[in-house]
Amino acid sequence: MIKFINSHFHKIIVFGVVLQLLISLITYHPDVRAFVLASKFISAGEITSFYDHVSKLPANDSTKQIYHDDIFIYPPLGYLYSSIVYLPFSSFTASFTDRFLLNDNVFLKSQAFSPLLLIYKLPSLIGSWLTLWLIMKLFQSKERARLAGVLWILSPTTLLVSSAMGQSDTLVVFFILLAFYLYKNEKLSWSNVALGLSALVKPIALVVIPILAIDSYKKDGPKLAFKNVVIGFGTYLLGIAPYLHSPAFKMYALDATHTNKSIQAGIQIASGNVIPWYFIVITILALMVLYKKISVLSIFLVSILGSLAFNHFHPQWFLWVVPFLIIYAIENQRLSLFFILILSWVSVWLSFDPSLHIGSFLVLRDLFPPTAGSPLNIPIVVSLARSTILASLIFLLYDSREA
Repeated sequence: MIKFINSHFHKIIVFGVVLQLLISLITYHPDVRAFVLASKFISAGEITSFYDHVSKLPANDSTKQIYHDDIFIYPPLGYLYSSIVYLPFSSFTASFTDRFLLNDNVFLKSQAFSPLLLIYKLPSLIGSWLTLWLIMKLFQSKERARLAGVLWILSPTTLLVSSAMGQSDTLVVFFILLAFYLYKNEKLSWSNVALGLSALVKPIALVVIPILAIDSYKKDGPKLAFKNVVIGFGTYLLGIAPYLHSPAFKMYALDATHTNKSIQAGIQIASGNVIPWYFIVITILALMVLYKKISVLSIFLVSILGSLAFNHFHPQWFLWVVPFLIIYAIENQRLSLFFILILSWVSVWLSFDPSLHIGSFLVLRDLFPPTAGSPLNIPIVVSLARSTILASLIFLLYDSREA
């Protein structure tokens, strides 16, 4: 396989990018509307107040009735980044945006493809291309770098998130991978800046900061550890500071229920008192970092995979761990584990409502509406797939010590 990829690498990458663009044109998921709506407000000058725009509208306003006060549930960087990417296309999209936002079903009806969707998904596509470039820089061997690039660009998770959904998770992944790259190159402070920037898109990276601080402590004592914690969390706090005046930001983005989904599963030790499994995994990892020799890759891999293994599952979140699974699989010659986990993810992904898979294709939307149950939802298969993800976490935790 490596020989074939090395011989046809550029053709495969071009095929992967073209496939991404094609899927972007012919698929749609409603989640992209939040980024389009935020960009509309931001472009009008509401850079630090866009979170509250919908909540201030009268109750009978069409926008309020469609989107409600909690439309913006993530930190600000993803929305700001999207608005910047959309800016060069504003003259083209201006006449379509309101129609799309107020009635996407009518706007997309009878369309097999839409160039507008490609523009709206461009921020996510750019994030995936930046990650492609960066993951290849992590390998000294040209053959391994090319294998990593192909696995990333053709991963069904990458195609779903970057092209079908147009979600900001590709930017989350890029900044986390950048943090890993910088840390590996002994640029610890900049690594924590990258983690803080990632958390300003979605906050998963915040859990990595204290674990890396323990590793920093082992490198050069408490002063370095404290410095890196301050830099990491400080970057995040500086980024959200302009929005702390916003009631909607504090209620729906800063203290949102989605940030607690990873800690819902746990051991009940008393009535109303549950110890989250994720906290147990993170504590074990922290102790191993402190008292054993743990690879930096394992810190990132176990920290992120642990959050996914115990939550109720959002298909796009699995993208966070894909680059680290690729690196682990290539470095340890365990490509089979990567494919097993991707297959497990696919099994869970296909159990969701059709809008996340077959119903996302424009020509099939009417046949497979979001309200319909997935014909591919097989409970025993989903349970087995989720068990495989959790078992892999346990295995990776056991296997995380450096030789």
